[in-house]
Order: sequence, then C-alpha cells, then structure tokens
Amino acid sequence: MTAELSSILTVPDVIAAAVTAAGWPGTVLPRKRIGGCQLYPVVQIDRQVWCERIGHAQGPEYDMSALSIWESWTVDSDPMPPASAVSIVGFVSDARPTVAVRAVAATSGLGAGLVVDTGASAPTKITMMDCDANDVGLVWAPPQHDPQHLVVGRSGPVAAARRLVLTRYFEELFFGWAVMASGAPVTWQWNRPPLSSA
Repeated sequence: MTAELSSILTVPDVIAAAVTAAGWPGTVLPRKRIGGCQLYPVVQIDRQVWCERIGHAQGPEYDMSALSIWESWTVDSDPMPPASAVSIVGFVSDARPTVAVRAVAATSGLGAGLVVDTGASAPTKITMMDCDANDVGLVWAPPQHDPQHLVVGRSGPVAAARRLVLTRYFEELFFGWAVMASGAPVTWQWNRPPLSSA
C-alpha cells in the first residue's frame, strides 16, 4: 500500500474517540465522499458473512439491477444471493458545525448522524440547538482533552425510512471500502462503483 493510499485509509484518533464517546457500536471507516460531503461511515460488520464473501470471492456488487433482484429475493428461492457483510450505523462529520449538521442530516434515511467539533472553544448554543432540532448527535473533542458527548441524537435512520435498493448499494459500497481499508487479501476483480460520487 502506498503512503498516499495509507493516509487516505486511516481514521483520525479523535473521530474514533468521539464515536466511542457517543456510544455508537461498530467500526469507523475512513472518510469517503457521500452525497457530495466528506463523511466517516460507521458500520457493524457481520464477521461470518465477511469471511464467507471474501473466501468465496464475492466482492461488493454495485449493479443496481442485480441489487434490486437481491433485495426482492424470497427465502424459498434457492440459492440465496450473498448477504450484506455490513450494516450502516451512521455517519460522522468533522466539518464546520453548520456544514456538518447539514451533511449528516442528508444521510438520515440510511443511519444516525454525529457532528464532531474539534475546536478549542465549546460549541455554541445555536450549534447544540441545530443538532438537537435535526436529531443529530454532537461530540466536542477539544485538543488535549477527552471528548464530551453534548447532544444525543437519533440512533439509526429516521423513523419513516424504508429499506431501499439504494440502502443495499451503500452497504455494498461500504463493504468494499472496509475491505480496502483493512488490507484484507482478496481474489476478486475490483469494479468501480457506478455511483462512486454518490
């Protein structure tokens, strides 16, 4: 792995500590552009499915037609398509608070949102109210201090969210991203996701 790729595929300690302070389960993945914003996806990895998919060279599937078929598959049909190796917990942003709130709120149909403020001064009351109004968590992680969980946001996607083919697409996207970040040896041919700027 090149030094440039290695720096892209890392998660800053402050982000990992903030996710822990917020009480989120799962694994923080390196930052990725999602919906035009740089966010850290947080996923729960199903280790059994992960190992099966890597062992059987079943890489991430990015074709929406195939995913549509997979998502409509019934249990009495055989053989079953590969299960999802990851489930989405939420998204983290360390951008300026107003930008961060908008960014994680835009992904509310997929998972929870968490804003991490790394400034030396505590977040303003306006920022805290903005997070609260958008049901987004807020962690203040000042330099040289432990992170403080100031606003408890929603856990999971918004109540009205339904599972869509796009949900599975993002699970597959993050599966591929997690495999790449982990450096796990794979035998499949990597395909670039068609919605990679999504």
